[in-house]
Amino acid sequence: MHVTVKEIREGSYTTDKQVSDKTNPFVFYFYRPLAYYFTKVFLLFDCSPTFVTVLSLIPLLVGIPLISFSTNILGRVIGGGMFVLWIVLDCVDGTIARLTKSTSQYGDLIDATVGYVALWGFPLAVGMAAYSDRLNSRISLGESYVICVYMGGIQAVLSIFPRLVMHKKYQRSDPKDNSFQNRGKYSKIASWGMFILDCQGMPILIYFISVFLHTLNIMVYMYMCIYLLYLVAVMIKLLKKEQE
Repeated sequence: MHVTVKEIREGSYTTDKQVSDKTNPFVFYFYRPLAYYFTKVFLLFDCSPTFVTVLSLIPLLVGIPLISFSTNILGRVIGGGMFVLWIVLDCVDGTIARLTKSTSQYGDLIDATVGYVALWGFPLAVGMAAYSDRLNSRISLGESYVICVYMGGIQAVLSIFPRLVMHKKYQRSDPKDNSFQNRGKYSKIASWGMFILDCQGMPILIYFISVFLHTLNIMVYMYMCIYLLYLVAVMIKLLKKEQE
């Protein structure tokens, strides 16, 4: 399928998607435009959206161990780069699906499955990276760095748990009808909150900065607090709406 980048953008970038992307400036200004060029290449080979989704799992399976176990900056940077590649491919599969009008529930399922791998894999990997980098840490609080591994694991659980509750509550409703699953309905506070929390937003940037500054342990502590605040805020809203 031969199409131009302009045709890809105009044929796939719906108003709803634009509104959703604007909640994450990195996606809106960088990942999405870059994804159009990747999309053009995949379309030349008539790749399906599901193929791209499954393919996007490979960078995650490479990136998570690299971040977790690398003992030098280069390995950690390459690991972070794998996550950036996954983000771009995550944009590509949806772009192809909308452009070719081949969206499906099965495709959504595969996409969500791979997304969950990134969702829990990133904080867990960062926690393990903080432990691996303990001898080079610039800001030490005199702690046992193994706590960073535990915190990374807790953050991985906290990244998933509220979503499980949300899906249970809204399993029979259209995602467009509730403010949890439809980012276009997010308030400004919620949008910025997800931008700070979502690994497609600020965490990946903070990760790269922390790698070069050797402050991965501080990133782990900071995001431990953020994840706890996220858990409390989301659960209060979910349970409160359940009582109404």
